[in-house]
Amino acid sequence: MMKKSFGIIALFSIITVTFFNCSGPRRDNTTEVGSSASSPELVCESHSPTHYKFYIENSGSMKGFFRGTSDAKVIITQMTDRLDGNFKEGDTISYNFISNNIQPYTDSRDRFLNDAYSRCNAQYSELDKNLEMVMDNVDENSVGLLISDYCFESENGNWATAQSGITRLFTRRLNQNPDLTVAILKYNAGFNGRYYPGAINCNKPLPLYIWAFGTSQNIKKIVNLKVENEGVLVFQSSKQLQSKVIKVSGKPARGRVIRDGAIIVKEWDKEHYDDIYSLDLEMNVDCLALSKELIEDVNTYKVSSRYEFDKIELTDNTCKIKVCTNRPAPGSITIEHPYQIPQWVEVSNFESSGLPDDGTTLGFKYLVKGVFDAYNDKYENYFSTSITLK
Repeated sequence: MMKKSFGIIALFSIITVTFFNCSGPRRDNTTEVGSSASSPELVCESHSPTHYKFYIENSGSMKGFFRGTSDAKVIITQMTDRLDGNFKEGDTISYNFISNNIQPYTDSRDRFLNDAYSRCNAQYSELDKNLEMVMDNVDENSVGLLISDYCFESENGNWATAQSGITRLFTRRLNQNPDLTVAILKYNAGFNGRYYPGAINCNKPLPLYIWAFGTSQNIKKIVNLKVENEGVLVFQSSKQLQSKVIKVSGKPARGRVIRDGAIIVKEWDKEHYDDIYSLDLEMNVDCLALSKELIEDVNTYKVSSRYEFDKIELTDNTCKIKVCTNRPAPGSITIEHPYQIPQWVEVSNFESSGLPDDGTTLGFKYLVKGVFDAYNDKYENYFSTSITLK
């Protein structure tokens, strides 16, 4: 009987990335406000060849995804085609099967996908070890992409214990590997084969996931490929970002309203047509691997009391944020983007026996929450920025 074991020992190396303000010097009439000493500026325009390493987890539970002309083949083809279309000089793609060891595949992509059905026959495959091997083969110039159903079983059936073990392992990896990030992408794909655990005949769509590992800049390329998916989640380390005040209540930020890098409250007038005080801010977010949708989602942010968001827009790696208040006061405005578990992860979870409900995966939310807890305990947010008021 085919069996996939998902013990929580040594789940995998993950991932953080230090956020930098990746822009060269700017010359304009705006004034920088907020702490900048901890935000070094880098130019991120140089290119080193990137090696994209695809891994299909070839246990028997994956066989049903690759029968005939399957959705899984289409998803992988679309992703590799888009990568190839955006290649820069020296970029490459390689293909591998993985099931407790890595089996490089030296023929073409199409043959790789066609052979996947016959190659998905491993009787025993440990997800944690597979992920660990992928992470061991990733560096600053490569990306590892592991394709699996990501069913997660605890050795003793205790989900809380399994989640805690993952948190412990992720925390350990975060301390050891500060320059990596991960993107979790969910797809729905037709399945016709035996579903494990249980070796149950199954002929219906099931979730298929691609977890991508690498630097934030390389993972950003994966997130922005725009291959249609059911959900994207990124984890990376926190950074205090610089912000520029561009407008104060609709007027250019200059003159007496800004002094010594701070907003002078007594000089801050209301907007001409509205009975509110507002600030328009800009931040360079080039080094963030977050999707445009997540950066622009007002509901994923927190802001200091008394203040609320008017809008958040992302254009060409510049995040524009407008905050408003009815009564400003000396102190500071802090804006942060905390880690959150998106709703699609919650509804993707299955905890019973037999065939999973449509769109669900055994134990999936516990696997993801284990990662979340490690990041949230260590960093609390993707990024934050603050404005001083005097």
